[in-house]
Amino acid sequence: MLGGGTCTTGAGIAQDASCTIRVAFAPSTTGVKSTTLRVAPSSGPALLVTLKGLGDPAPAPAISVTPGVLAYGTVTAPAAPSLSTTVRNTGNANLLVGAPVIGGATTDYSVTANTCAAGPVAPGTTCTITVTFRPTAIGARTGTLTIPHNATGGQTVVSLTGTGLGSTFVVSPNPVTFGSFNRNTTKTKTVGVRNSGTIAFRVTNATIVGAQAAAFGVTGPGCLNTVLQPGKSCNLSVTLRPTAAIGYTATLVVTGDGTSLPSTVSATLTGTGK
Repeated sequence: MLGGGTCTTGAGIAQDASCTIRVAFAPSTTGVKSTTLRVAPSSGPALLVTLKGLGDPAPAPAISVTPGVLAYGTVTAPAAPSLSTTVRNTGNANLLVGAPVIGGATTDYSVTANTCAAGPVAPGTTCTITVTFRPTAIGARTGTLTIPHNATGGQTVVSLTGTGLGSTFVVSPNPVTFGSFNRNTTKTKTVGVRNSGTIAFRVTNATIVGAQAAAFGVTGPGCLNTVLQPGKSCNLSVTLRPTAAIGYTATLVVTGDGTSLPSTVSATLTGTGK
């Protein structure tokens, strides 16, 4: 080869010289693409060159999330176990993971760790999201963990399942009715607290709340800070001392210990001064 250069339309090529024709391939869709390049000299037959190429998909992230269900089983309060799901980028471009969202029993489940928040997940690598289950009620507690991302589908949903177990108690009577009586006198009612479940618990507090709570009082020697075995009861003394000829309303809130689901039980208090 005596010489070379880029072929120019209409230009001659000296004997034993050459020029180069460059062909670009930019597929707009995937799959095999073929065509023919026709090079026509000023005289003589045209030269036909077959062109063939394969259009690959554009680089894109892909996601797998395992496990797709976080199953906590039965959890007795105040235990709060944690489980993690792994997010893997199975594609060939960076995976962007957004902030995960808890749905369903949102007071029972919470995201307590998230390495996916550190930044893009490179192809072939993983990150983890950890969810803690702290039951707030007895029975089945279901939820969802929604993971937004830039892969196909836009989000992946992980199921959350667990069952809450704990102590339960009731207060009675409910409501507590004092009726109508003279102002500046005090009436006392007995309110029972009974362990209605199968787990022992401690009565940790009893308070009265509401705009007219100051007219009421509660005491509970022998009940407050007492451990009640299943089926056992103790008593609180609730008082009302009206100072005006009006109706009085408040709420008695009894609090159990960490095993109690729910943690508090309330009773309505009513009475009228005359």
